[in-house]
Amino acid sequence: MLAALGFLLAILANPSPAVAEQQDLWGPPSFTTGDTLGDLAIEDMEGNHIRLSSYRGKVLLLNFWVSWCGECDEQAPLLLEIFGKYHPRGLDIVGITYDKDRAQADAFRRKHAIPWPIEFTGKGFWKNRMGRAFHVDDTGAILLIDTKGILEGDFRDLSRLQHRLDQLLKPQRNK
Repeated sequence: MLAALGFLLAILANPSPAVAEQQDLWGPPSFTTGDTLGDLAIEDMEGNHIRLSSYRGKVLLLNFWVSWCGECDEQAPLLLEIFGKYHPRGLDIVGITYDKDRAQADAFRRKHAIPWPIEFTGKGFWKNRMGRAFHVDDTGAILLIDTKGILEGDFRDLSRLQHRLDQLLKPQRNK
């Protein structure tokens, strides 16, 4: 038993080239929690060029998804409700799809009537430059960027997200 444990510890201490290569695919993230976003630009599915810096002064969510993800399918209508509630108070969302097939991404967008811009590059996960920049290695991630452009982290827990949005965004005044 001790020999097996020693063997396992040796493997963990010196991973095989295949394991090391897999970890290196992502490289270090460009942005981590607490960092101020640089002036990243995307092209949405409509061909519009969008600079994320144009959202300064608003709270921005980056939603990473793929059409075949069950969690993303369940999350989309809930995120749409959050958008409806908080958009008038200063919330915006930009979607980043890891879909490789544009038709599948567009079908997902239509199914859920997603009104915010979505970047489609045809590249999945670690090949997607936005995924690499934030080191988002799975779908369903919702990154929150505050009004100053500071990345606060992953808020895929939607009750936690709404609590934070209530703190960041002032209630809408009745006219």
